[in-house]
Amino acid sequence: MKKMLFLMLFLFSFGFAAAQCPVTVKAYVTGSQVVVDRDTLDEYSLNDYEAPVEIRFDAINDLTTALYVWEIIKIDPISKDSIPILRYPAQSVTYTFQESGLFRAKLEVIPQATDPFFCSDLSFDIQITESLLKLPNAFSPGTSIGSNDIYRVSYKSIVSFKASIFNRWGKLLFTWRDPSKGWDGKFEGKYVPTGVYFIIVEAEGADGKIYQLSKDINILR
Repeated sequence: MKKMLFLMLFLFSFGFAAAQCPVTVKAYVTGSQVVVDRDTLDEYSLNDYEAPVEIRFDAINDLTTALYVWEIIKIDPISKDSIPILRYPAQSVTYTFQESGLFRAKLEVIPQATDPFFCSDLSFDIQITESLLKLPNAFSPGTSIGSNDIYRVSYKSIVSFKASIFNRWGKLLFTWRDPSKGWDGKFEGKYVPTGVYFIIVEAEGADGKIYQLSKDINILR
């Protein structure tokens, strides 16, 4: 399991004259931690995140706010039109980005009629990378632990994955479905002999790309 770290984003507050709407927005993202001063930025961009990635958006306001509305949209790369994805009336919302492209998370704060402040939309952009999948051709299990002893693929933004390892006679030795995992070079608890093995991978990227890959794997010691 990937270690969860917190990405904290502070967005600038808008208001009329001295009356402001002091909203703090926090986004919790797997794998990164960045702190942005809300006094220096009114928006923030999150670049090169891999799908699938789950982000929780929180809004914090000490005033008596009537309503928070979160909206997530996708920006068309050609027309730049906004494609609605999600609109949710709550202080917090969690969304898993499964597609590549540019997305925008927007918070609208609607005050009560008696509150002496007004809030514009607060927003920041999220860039989800296109997919990538590559297969190495060799590894060395059972020699130096921690040094090329696990066969792992190289990937970005892969949302569906299955890999299978076969020996030269076509016998299935190992299968895994999480691209972050791999093969330790064992079959039935024992290291397989050195030689050539075969991998078949079926996968789908966040950009809709279908991968059907096969390759020889050399086990070296």
